Amino acid sequence: DVVMTSGCSGAVEMAISVLCNEGQNILLPRPGFCLYNTVAGSRNVEARLYNLLAEKNWEVDIEHMESLIDENTAAILINNPSNPCGSNFTKAHLKAILGVCERHRIPLISDEIYADMVFSGQVFTPTATLTSTVPILTLSGLAKQWLVPGWRIGWILINDRNNAFAQVRQ
Repeated sequence: DVVMTSGCSGAVEMAISVLCNEGQNILLPRPGFCLYNTVAGSRNVEARLYNLLAEKNWEVDIEHMESLIDENTAAILINNPSNPCGSNFTKAHLKAILGVCERHRIPLISDEIYADMVFSGQVFTPTATLTSTVPILTLSGLAKQWLVPGWRIGWILINDRNNAFAQVRQ
């Protein structure tokens, strides 16, 4: 399924809104794009910030991420390639993040607006291609790659092979 949105920012807002209820929490990257925290806060969803490790090319601190999860965790959001850090996660690192999601049965929001803008010699791997079990909302848009920010065309790709988002779709 593909849901069209008003830019990738609209996709961020919609994804957080449909997965997180008031009083729940969402795990967000630190440092990260400020809109994530703003959207969560505007919906009374607690933003729990997991660390990105500068000494490891801004990879997620998996142990720290996992330590923030509790029964009220509604989703984990990653931004890959990363804004503002410019990192591009390896397949192995993405699989480690997916492992956390799978162990705790938590859906992933994968903001991939910079998918076609990685440094020379790097290869971007779409997160949803690495799992058949973790439900993923992949966010993207036209603004970055095609340099058309005024067009405000974004989307959410629903990657849900096991129908975990059945209620969300209704």
